[in-house]
Amino acid sequence: GKVGRKDRIKSALRDLRRRSGTPLYCASMALYRCGREWIQRSGRFEKSFSVMVRMWQQRELDRQLVLREYSSRCGFASLSRTRMAHGSEHVAMSYTRTVPKRWRGGVLRCRSSAADGSGIEEGAIDRMRNFGIIAHIDAGKTTLTERLLYHSGFIAAPGNVDDGDTVTDFLPEERQRGITIQSAAISFTYRDHQITLIDTPGHVDFTIEVERALRVMDGALVLVDAVAGVQAQTETVWRQAERCELPVVAFVNKLDRVGADLDFAVRSMRRSLGCNAVLVQTPLSNERGVMDLVGSAVLDWSGETIGSLRDCRADVLSDEDREAALNARESLIEKLVELDEDLMEAWCAEDGDSRKIGAHLVHAAIRRATQKRILVPVFCGSALKDHGTRAALDAVITYLPSPAQREPIKGFTIGGVKISRPPRENEETCAFAFKVTHDKYLGALVFLRVFSGSIPHRATLLNLSRAVKETPQKLLRIQADDVLDIAQASTGTIFAAAGLRSTMTGDSLTLQGSKEPLVLESMRVPPAVFSASIEAESAKVQREMEVALRMIEREDPSLRVTHDPETGETVMSGMGELHLEIVSHRLLNDFKLDVRMREPRVAYRETVTAQAANEVHYDRVLSGKRYVASMKLRLRPRERGAGNAVVWTARDPKLSEMLREKLESIRNGALAALGRGPLCGFPMDAVEVQVELDSQEDIERLVAAEPAALGACAAHGTRELMSAAEPRLLEPVMSVDILVPHEYSGAVMSEISSSRRRGRIESISLGNEDDELDAKKQVAPFGDDSVEFNPRSRRVIVATVPLEGLIGYASALRSMTKGTGSFSMSFLTYDFPSLVAEQAIIRSR
Repeated sequence: GKVGRKDRIKSALRDLRRRSGTPLYCASMALYRCGREWIQRSGRFEKSFSVMVRMWQQRELDRQLVLREYSSRCGFASLSRTRMAHGSEHVAMSYTRTVPKRWRGGVLRCRSSAADGSGIEEGAIDRMRNFGIIAHIDAGKTTLTERLLYHSGFIAAPGNVDDGDTVTDFLPEERQRGITIQSAAISFTYRDHQITLIDTPGHVDFTIEVERALRVMDGALVLVDAVAGVQAQTETVWRQAERCELPVVAFVNKLDRVGADLDFAVRSMRRSLGCNAVLVQTPLSNERGVMDLVGSAVLDWSGETIGSLRDCRADVLSDEDREAALNARESLIEKLVELDEDLMEAWCAEDGDSRKIGAHLVHAAIRRATQKRILVPVFCGSALKDHGTRAALDAVITYLPSPAQREPIKGFTIGGVKISRPPRENEETCAFAFKVTHDKYLGALVFLRVFSGSIPHRATLLNLSRAVKETPQKLLRIQADDVLDIAQASTGTIFAAAGLRSTMTGDSLTLQGSKEPLVLESMRVPPAVFSASIEAESAKVQREMEVALRMIEREDPSLRVTHDPETGETVMSGMGELHLEIVSHRLLNDFKLDVRMREPRVAYRETVTAQAANEVHYDRVLSGKRYVASMKLRLRPRERGAGNAVVWTARDPKLSEMLREKLESIRNGALAALGRGPLCGFPMDAVEVQVELDSQEDIERLVAAEPAALGACAAHGTRELMSAAEPRLLEPVMSVDILVPHEYSGAVMSEISSSRRRGRIESISLGNEDDELDAKKQVAPFGDDSVEFNPRSRRVIVATVPLEGLIGYASALRSMTKGTGSFSMSFLTYDFPSLVAEQAIIRSR
């Protein structure tokens, strides 16, 4: 049948798109055969042509060759290409007699070079927007990204996560699992603005991807689930955005689902995020569109105006909706008057009549309040059904700042003095490396953001973080899994550079010869909480695996690869089970290495709970040379999370400078000993080693000893004192939010508190708890099914659980709740297990 044939052709086209490195001629021939069959049997040339153009991305030369191939083989006599307004172009085709009549006069939409950003003049910083989409996992970030790209004209038809044909989720693992694993940037134009959009992951294991993406954004679009409200990972990414001082626009998604509650979602933002969330549009009760509170208009879901709030037809806007919208607009303006002085003056000039306040004044007030981060405008819709998504893209341009409107970037000079620099083209160049990837053909690609100045092609750069010179071979505009050559990266540009050998994530760069270079704060990397050993099948594979892991470690700062000297194992440490599983799959599939990962292990720590002091003597003969040293050491616990430290007590402050080399040897020796604890060999944490240099005798012994002997003595003494200072284990503890139906809440709480999980229930609340919540049954505001939904039928259980107790919990929760329960977790702290649990952990090692 037609459906089966269409699916086979779609599948063939998707497979062709995944085949990297396929020659243009061969691919176009295969596309011609697939498309020709579809054209002849169904007459739907437009669909096959759209898929073909999506495959051939943004290179103008490729597009011309493919069009020429189609025109000659399908019998097109000529092609006339007319560029349209928003970055797409119409291709009008004239035909020969061999073409069926139903093809004649066809007008097809495809991408043009303007859609990838080349239509915007470089350096037009006021018309640039760099923003990212952040939210909890499964909130609809990638789906919304597809709709935004479609409305901009970047793609001919939006892809679908379930079909595995989205632009930003291009990794095989992402398409197979249906989740975003790594942040993907893509540049396009819309309304004469150059926009760089970054689609970020929502899974807790990939928090570092969100962290480094936020560092280069000028604003963020936060998605909130209309049914679940603000979820655990939404709070996490919100705190990350606050640290970066980013203005935010919100979009309440999934309003088409049963149980959706727009008012609840906004209240949950105010309560959980502590933000001043204000609705600027509300949906019509008849599901035909939204009421724009700013422009006093009724809009359909595509963003077209149906009429004004006051004179719209009764079949579109009911009297109840009209009254509610006018009251909501008046409330919006009253809130804005409290935040914006200019609007207050206009409001007072109209004697407090909100109806006389023009839309342009309200837009300007919202823009100023948003960029001051005292207001979060909230839009609504459904990304899956493409409801309200164009309004969200318009809000990015209208309310979020350009790079020139951001505060001056703050950093340090080489000497450590705090300075700031405005984002201007005529300032000295300051660039930040926020990501590294490896391309099969281009090698290492370093993703950069230029905060001031510019970087021309083949300019010599100075890596301030590593004091090395770098020369990029190519400057590339980012298009998800594809790139486009550019001649220069101006202020505000997010791009990739090929040929940087030493640059890592978090490094600061400038042009060689800068008089006052600016060093930016490096990346915050969360501690690893899971570990797993990985084994190679042979010595040859082991060497190749080590090279591959070094590449992956350079790409992913949250991954740590170590070598256990006692067991000879290669140990990977990361943010969770999924994180390590993805790395092992990359070794198998991308690098084609025959490796095997053992079951993930929890990354425990050890610490001391008491003080211990001793005078340590070291006397050894190594390689015919005698090493003698002695010193007084004291071990004491530090505040949890403060890390390890090596200090010395010296009355003369000049002594540290005079004995710098020897004190450094002592520090290195003590820290090396703290890398392996006395109980199970886990790294020590929150321990202070104090070297006592109070007497002249202590100083003389230090001066007389060799640096190597002092380092060995410090390591030997530290190991002795660790065993005497009452060592204890520390285990990672996670904060867990569990969302389950009411009938399963008792079983879930009982299981999480069991001796196997060792969790502690902190609170339990309604799925959409609020003081103003009506306990009556509600109906979804709009959607396909108008079935009754009880908002009190779900419970949110908040608990603190040791990470070891959460291994395999996802499967257990699905089994207990028949697939209806879900949970999310985030790292909370390291804490002592119970004595019984501690002994069990020690015995298992």
